[in-house]
Amino acid sequence: MLHENDMAARMADRPPTVEALINGSSVQVLESCHSLWIFEPERGRFRRVPRGTRLDMPSPENEWTPYYRLELDTTSGAFSVGLNPDDTRVLRSWLHVDPCRHCSADHTGELSLDALRHTAEGGAA
Repeated sequence: MLHENDMAARMADRPPTVEALINGSSVQVLESCHSLWIFEPERGRFRRVPRGTRLDMPSPENEWTPYYRLELDTTSGAFSVGLNPDDTRVLRSWLHVDPCRHCSADHTGELSLDALRHTAEGGAA
């Protein structure tokens, strides 16, 4: 398990964002557990793609979403994206840092029907 202080120390070794030039545009890339978040600050837009997606491929305009604020807490790894000027629509996520406390438990568990029945019946056998 990675604690908050460990995450901050780990981020010092690996910056939380990567700045890159993709197809002639300067972008900032964040990596969450399942996605890459690509921000183009000059145009005030971002897009989210599955991790492993090639970023050098052109993307249609309809794959980009306007944003008004990007806030990153480097101590916790949390970030939020304000989608409108009033900040009433916000997306939140976490940076992925190995070992990741957010996705390490992201597995489907096995449940038995008997256990579900037992729970649904209030614990009665």
